[in-house]
Amino acid sequence: MEEEAPAVTCLDTSVLIDAMRDRPEARRAVEAASESGIATTEVNVYELYVGAHRDGHLVQLEIQAIERSLAEIEVLPLVRPASVRAAALTSNLRSRGQGVGTLDVFIAAIALVHGITRILTRDVADFRRIPGLRVDSY
Repeated sequence: MEEEAPAVTCLDTSVLIDAMRDRPEARRAVEAASESGIATTEVNVYELYVGAHRDGHLVQLEIQAIERSLAEIEVLPLVRPASVRAAALTSNLRSRGQGVGTLDVFIAAIALVHGITRILTRDVADFRRIPGLRVDSY
């Protein structure tokens, strides 16, 4: 009988930022998740770079921190099946009267279509409403 591969964890923007800022609880959570594999999404990369702008200009130290962090993490692309999945998730949640942030739906859909069902985040509210996604926090 084949052993099941450990579950890869998708790192949300909140944990990436906290880890880059050397917050001990975030660093420990990322290290623990790293044992079975970690990834993030292109949407999270977008959010990181948005945060690296001040008054219309890039903050070079923040860009360097982002690039160092991303060098060690697989970045999952936004592919058509993820767009279709995000649309279905949004429709399903709206039909139940549960709004979810558009970027969070895209992050979840990208992870799910890449076979990742776990997400590590500090912002659990939106992600917990998404079926098929296990949400871990710290």
